Amino acid sequence: MMSAKRIAALLAMGLFIANGFGCTDEPGETHQSGEVDPRPDDPTEAPENAKLMHVAPECSPAQDTCTVSVIMGTETELKAQLLDADGQPVKDALVTFESNFGTTELSISTSSAYTDSQGIARVTLRGGESAGTGQLSAKTDNAEIAPINWMIGVSSKDRANYVVDFTHTGTAQIKPIDVRLFPSTVTCESLLSNPNQTAVLESQGRVDSTGAMPTVMFPDRPNGQAYTVGAWARSLNYNGDVEVAYGCTDNNPAVENGVSVNVVVDLVDHLPNIVGTYNVVHDFDLVGALPPTVETVVSMIGRLANDPGSFIVGCGANPVDPQACPPDSPGLINLLVDFLPDGDFKDAIVGFMDSSIGNGVLRDAINSIAENWLENSAPSWVGNTVTITSDIYETLRHFTVEGTMRFNSAPVVSVDANGNLIGVLPSESGAQTWNDFVFNWSRGCDTAPDPAACATRRVGSTQLLIDPVTGVFDGTLLGSDKLQINQHTLTLNYGALLVGVLEKIVLPSIFGDDCGPNNNLACDSLELALGQLIKCEDLAESATGDTSGALYNVVENLCTNLLGEASDKLRDYASTNLVATGTDHFLIATPSEQHCTLIQPETYQGNWEGQPLPLVQYLGQDTPADLNCKWDVQIRFSDSTSAEVEGTFWGERNN
Repeated sequence: MMSAKRIAALLAMGLFIANGFGCTDEPGETHQSGEVDPRPDDPTEAPENAKLMHVAPECSPAQDTCTVSVIMGTETELKAQLLDADGQPVKDALVTFESNFGTTELSISTSSAYTDSQGIARVTLRGGESAGTGQLSAKTDNAEIAPINWMIGVSSKDRANYVVDFTHTGTAQIKPIDVRLFPSTVTCESLLSNPNQTAVLESQGRVDSTGAMPTVMFPDRPNGQAYTVGAWARSLNYNGDVEVAYGCTDNNPAVENGVSVNVVVDLVDHLPNIVGTYNVVHDFDLVGALPPTVETVVSMIGRLANDPGSFIVGCGANPVDPQACPPDSPGLINLLVDFLPDGDFKDAIVGFMDSSIGNGVLRDAINSIAENWLENSAPSWVGNTVTITSDIYETLRHFTVEGTMRFNSAPVVSVDANGNLIGVLPSESGAQTWNDFVFNWSRGCDTAPDPAACATRRVGSTQLLIDPVTGVFDGTLLGSDKLQINQHTLTLNYGALLVGVLEKIVLPSIFGDDCGPNNNLACDSLELALGQLIKCEDLAESATGDTSGALYNVVENLCTNLLGEASDKLRDYASTNLVATGTDHFLIATPSEQHCTLIQPETYQGNWEGQPLPLVQYLGQDTPADLNCKWDVQIRFSDSTSAEVEGTFWGERNN
């Protein structure tokens, strides 16, 4: 028999295009030479839960279909046994025989017979004067009882049948199976280099409506002849144009002494053609298990609009509203100090913050200056810090990315330890890119003509001021319809993303598009937003009670530095303190037990790449949700802190 590796190599070539073979679904002529068995005085109806079975030794009782060899001009008795639910024979029940002999010279002695005391109904089969095949079935008057079948081959004396059965453990939906007998000198391996070698005989079987594999019979095979058997299975759909599975077996036994040979061909699903580019939509919940460092930044951002003082200087030890401003929560000034070089200016800020007015007084002064804006210009929903913070979390919880995923190389085909066909993607042959980030921010959209469109905010990585998010990967195709993507790194900086959400989603919603000296800029940076709230001279005067002096200068200089460098300092802090060192701080893979489903086109039109082998059109599906492919994501916030979150994706081929 052919080794698993050789079968896998043959499948990988994908070179076998099966020709259409002659086949008919039309019933053949029934040849009947006898009468119906005499009716018993008290016939029995076939009982519920009874079973029709073949009779040994001619056939195995467990078989649904038994193969039978008939010599030309001879007779063979066939038997069907009816047993009740307890395994006891049913006597005097009517069994009907239906034949489909086509043009083969076969006849039966009767079209029906009654069972005897052993529950056996008999029919005599007679072979004609030419070789051929036919089918015969036996059934009862109870439609719930499954019929049994015989596959009959008529051969001349000292010749016999070459019978081919099939196994298929894959997921491909197959219908016709084209079968070829080659001389035994043709090996399965030799078909790799020359798939068009001449077959001795060709035939076709079809998978029935229940999914049962057919039996294909080649009658009248001479003694001493052995064959290599190849089988090409085509799809149940797509008009049979797509070859979805293949099998081959060589080194088979020869016909000897007129005894039939049975061989089994294992049909293995073809790996589909996955090479190409796919437009992919990812959805993530980036909130799960956030560490305190990230929660601190989100909380600080949430206080920006309605408590800008605490946003800048922190909440202090005894805040008025601990829920909105938790005790000792840092402000932007604390982050700024972390990034200032040692020197007089840094020392002045630290000293000021440690002074009696450094926290509470300055916070109140900032809020007093911002009060006019809060009362007259801010949206109504801005007044609730908790609401803003929860909205930021909700935006990160329903975080969508649109991008591409490209498979640059065909997988290397092999067979795993269980005999299943797999395809290993070459190292780093896959690549993905995140192009657009789509956030849902519904605040301020209540009165919009299209609230859903208003709430959808699509921005690119350049707009978010983060590096392009890319990654390379490899993985494995598992059979005809499953994909595993191994864990790999994406160049996403979670901290920088968080600041990007603040500046490009939250701030424009709060402060609008009238920032800057001429009130004509979108308020999409922290500097511009703070400029709406704070005038440094007024702040210094309000905080110190003077219009000059050392303390006045400290406050004014601090304010000016904050307004000029706020975004950069916050981004620096988030990009370095909210992610681990190194480059592998955003790791992503498909779950080990939840592989991505590969889906073929709904219809195949014209020619396609890799024809006639299957083509991947979709990586999962958008709906229903259970057909989304799954992501496992690990975010490393520090060398000792990480969080695992979930995601989904689906994609459609675009070339």
